[in-house]
Amino acid sequence: MIDTSALSQPVQELLKLNAQNAYKKLVVTDGFAPAREILKSLSAASIFCKPVARSDEAQAALAGLWLWHDCLDESHTISQGIHTATGSYWHAILHRREGDFSNSKYWYAKAASHPVRKAMAPKAAEIVRSSKVAQHVSAVLLGGFDPDALVDLAEEASHVKDDPKLETLIALQRAEWETLFELNVNAATKRTT
Repeated sequence: MIDTSALSQPVQELLKLNAQNAYKKLVVTDGFAPAREILKSLSAASIFCKPVARSDEAQAALAGLWLWHDCLDESHTISQGIHTATGSYWHAILHRREGDFSNSKYWYAKAASHPVRKAMAPKAAEIVRSSKVAQHVSAVLLGGFDPDALVDLAEEASHVKDDPKLETLIALQRAEWETLFELNVNAATKRTT
């Protein structure tokens, strides 16, 4: 799990809320109502216990929190307003999770140089290596970590009841969320001199 030391106590609790079910589906439609009520009271600055150094990264972390609890509309509103590779990356994840797969690829292309791809490569390799369906999901390792391949596999699995790749794909998307969120938190609170 991620380092939560830079996050405020309410956000640390929010990440634990519904932890057994949070981010456990590839495609979602409705957010988790108790989390939605808490998230409504938060701002980008209030999610941290440290001063915010980069407001765009703080906004991105807030978009990620909404997405953690499947609140797609709220996450979309925030990520769409962040005109950086990070905003585009959250936007891409959001569209994959809502089942708008071609739009997801469009936004991933806008974030092609984002450092999360490099950071995800060893995590994705470990998830795939330990998977019972490794040969069927190895495309995500093309060039390190290939989010477009994850989109394709998610689209394929979303049309098959009880797809055997589902568990691995969920583990990959969860690792992607955690990696991007942690990068956002670190960038939002890091002071440069």
